[in-house]
Amino acid sequence: MSAVLVFDLGGVVCEFRPHARLAALSRASGLHPDAVRRALWESGLEARAERGALGRHEAVDLVLAALDHRIDRSALIEAWSRAFRPNVALCALIRELPPPVYALSNNGPIVRECLDRELAGVASLFERVVLSWELSAVKPDPVAYSRLAATLDLAPQDAIVIDDSTENCRAARRVGFGAIRYRGPADLMRRLGRT
Repeated sequence: MSAVLVFDLGGVVCEFRPHARLAALSRASGLHPDAVRRALWESGLEARAERGALGRHEAVDLVLAALDHRIDRSALIEAWSRAFRPNVALCALIRELPPPVYALSNNGPIVRECLDRELAGVASLFERVVLSWELSAVKPDPVAYSRLAATLDLAPQDAIVIDDSTENCRAARRVGFGAIRYRGPADLMRRLGRT
């Protein structure tokens, strides 16, 4: 059996651009970027969401409230999606991989909304995208990988995690996953023996 591949979302499948998200939220709400940062990130709100402390609708409602209801749900999802710019070359390679292919990302419920809408093309590359809030654990905690294996009914030794973080790769290996540090599409294909 060939290994099941589990890709990181931000930093691998997509370029992660938090500055673009912050700018979009600021423009949409009319709030200064520093005010948005304080309300959503420095307050710990988004960290709570990523760890699974908030449900899907609760997370969205709390973020909208933190922004003084200056934007609606649709504008929030559109702005939040700006944090992710798909890696076109890698996405093309993923489409050619034998299924199933999965993704794992440290993100809260709002990214699930993004994957259902603006990032639907990215979501379609995978059998399933698992977000940290669904596991109530964030990478690089090895618990996140243990829960991922249980959620997907995977034997860790039959799967390879592909992540741009050395720390995340080490954590995955501690649970029994194979792991490849992502350095670009060509290097990845060579390491998977698909060149």
